[in-house]
Amino acid sequence: MGDSSKGTKPERYGSLRITMEKFYRANGTSTQLRGVSSDIVFQDRMNIQSIMETDFPNILPCDTVTLPPLKRVNQEGVFAAVIEKSKARIAANPVFAKVEAISGNLKASLEQPAELDLAGFRKHYQQWHGGTKQVQALRKLPADKKLEVALTTVRNINPALRNDADRIRFNKQWIESIANDVYVEETISILEDMLANPIAGANSAK
Repeated sequence: MGDSSKGTKPERYGSLRITMEKFYRANGTSTQLRGVSSDIVFQDRMNIQSIMETDFPNILPCDTVTLPPLKRVNQEGVFAAVIEKSKARIAANPVFAKVEAISGNLKASLEQPAELDLAGFRKHYQQWHGGTKQVQALRKLPADKKLEVALTTVRNINPALRNDADRIRFNKQWIESIANDVYVEETISILEDMLANPIAGANSAK
């Protein structure tokens, strides 16, 4: 926003985000560019059109700093079963493989030179649009498996905003999309497996 005291009109001028600092994990490794490696991977990259930091040439490098040794919690044996169960469910569900295949085709299509004539552009757009529609349809759960989802943050919203028509409509659409998402269903299954296999001593502290 502008600042009238500095001679700029109170208008929205956009935004600029600059990364100047890095986050380091307890083992001294930076999460820069790599994040935290996942034990369970649905897809390498969910949105192939998104612009990520790794897509730019002037990114901060990933490095490691030396830190004192830390005492690790022995949880590998506990989560091994959770990870294996999830991998088995993902392998047995053809939806994940189909979405991965379509996403790969869409990514390959984006990397091809674009045709500038109208007919070529229309063909490219129809292929892209058809692929994205396929992915959306595949991700949708059957009606009998629809999840029960409720918005839990209403109590934290300013009362003056609770009756905002746009907010109500957006929240309704967002909840509906979550309730029908096969990826959310698998995420819940993972959490249920984790609750069924707690780390020894994790709940001993009062």
